[in-house]
Amino acid sequence: MLESLAGIPDDTLAADDRLNRDLFARQYRVSWTHMSGASGSCPSPSGAACSRPRAGRDPPFATARDFELWIARLNGLDTYVDQTIDLMRDGMRRGLVQPRIIMERVPAQIAKQVVTDPTASPFYAPFDQMPASIPAAEQERLARAARQAIEQE
Repeated sequence: MLESLAGIPDDTLAADDRLNRDLFARQYRVSWTHMSGASGSCPSPSGAACSRPRAGRDPPFATARDFELWIARLNGLDTYVDQTIDLMRDGMRRGLVQPRIIMERVPAQIAKQVVTDPTASPFYAPFDQMPASIPAAEQERLARAARQAIEQE
């Protein structure tokens, strides 16, 4: 990725695009950690942990829209995991892999996320404390959609 970005000549980009390229490259260099990937993050701009929302990095879950966005993240999880697997396979081909000790922990981390009761899933946690400002019927609709996403995705 970094080689590809470095191969884009400055004179082919507008100033804003150069800045975006440089910022993306910087973020790319510093953001890949053991928390990256399916065992550590979900497909979201905030990089929320799949196992649970993380304070300071996740939406506040204050409105129905906040819960709808979380459900959308859950519905995209299968695609995200497939993409992560593809990226890890590419990394293996290129010799860019996480340390063994980190990867040995991944199956257990993922296993904790697989439940028979969707309400026992860490993905469901935000729905256990929905604000009273969301009408009861809306809360039930959102909770039902979350259970369905957890069961199917």
